[in-house]
Amino acid sequence: MKDLTASISGQTDTILLHSDVNDFKLESVPDWAIAELNDSVLIVKVGKNDAGARRKGEIVVTNGDLRLAIPLLQQFNATHLTLPEGEEVRIGKEGGSKTLAVDCDGDVRIEGAEGFDATYKSGQLTITAPQNEGASIKKTLSLTSGPFMQKVEVIIEGTVCARCNGKGTVKCPKCNGNGFIFAYNEDCHKSCTNCGGSGFVCPGPNGWDGKKGKGRITCPDCHGQGK
Repeated sequence: MKDLTASISGQTDTILLHSDVNDFKLESVPDWAIAELNDSVLIVKVGKNDAGARRKGEIVVTNGDLRLAIPLLQQFNATHLTLPEGEEVRIGKEGGSKTLAVDCDGDVRIEGAEGFDATYKSGQLTITAPQNEGASIKKTLSLTSGPFMQKVEVIIEGTVCARCNGKGTVKCPKCNGNGFIFAYNEDCHKSCTNCGGSGFVCPGPNGWDGKKGKGRITCPDCHGQGK
């Protein structure tokens, strides 16, 4: 039997019980929850958690000599959220699952999963991805719990680098792909050294003999490999 985990704001859950003899009875319920039986359907109601701490208990149902204990847990506002094992998850292009430890004492919400599945349970963030025969996937997940937030970079390797689309180069961020930092006029400009330029460029017999930048740099993700 899986645990029942209620949110901080509270919720209602129903559980269908199975037995050859339909003689279910409630034996015990935590004082912060309400449970009722409707034939073989167990209805559990939990209100908002104002206790300032995680609440844990169990609901016990009997059926003749049989006894079933259902763990019941309710989260509360977190006091911390950390990533003790780092902030990156990388999965190969063949796909699969990997986990990352999350240290938090409250509910954890995940945002930003695209191209893969991300779930959280019992202190573990699990990333699952199918085989990837296309471009690499690079996304940033946001994990939040109350006022706390952490970011996790997820990389699903593929046959083509997602950042440069297989070209091995990307637009130079310093000059925005122009090859020069600023222009004195239509013809004269200061070259961008970040993408291979040097000095000043200005045509004519009295001009500067610098070299304009290429406007592109080696892709920092694939290091020019394109994959």
